[in-house]
Amino acid sequence: MLAIDVEAPPDQQIPGDCNRDAVLDLSDAVCIFGILFTGRPSLFPCGNGLPDDPGNVALLDMQPDGVIDLSDGVRILQFLFAVGPPHPLAVTGNERRGCVSIPVCLAGAPTEAPCYRAVTPPRTARMW
Repeated sequence: MLAIDVEAPPDQQIPGDCNRDAVLDLSDAVCIFGILFTGRPSLFPCGNGLPDDPGNVALLDMQPDGVIDLSDGVRILQFLFAVGPPHPLAVTGNERRGCVSIPVCLAGAPTEAPCYRAVTPPRTARMW
């Protein structure tokens, strides 16, 4: 069966996906810790890249307490490895890959948009 990747609207994001690799995983906790403590990467993915940008808060505030800090990276680790709660905006049943609309965090360049959906073309009868 043939499936074609189609880019989703630019406001579609995976809650908690700091590095925008289209999955919530260990690297997203590392991304948060890196920005906060080492400056690598240098900015968060939304808006002006700062931790108080509304897009970054919506995307990465796992607690949610209105700020991005150490506790958000820890919460990702708890979710992944210790049966902690998912991001408040996460898609139930698809918390690691489900996309939601976060209008204040537009994806920017198409290569940065983490949400794609697989579209299977309709089957047509073959005439021999």
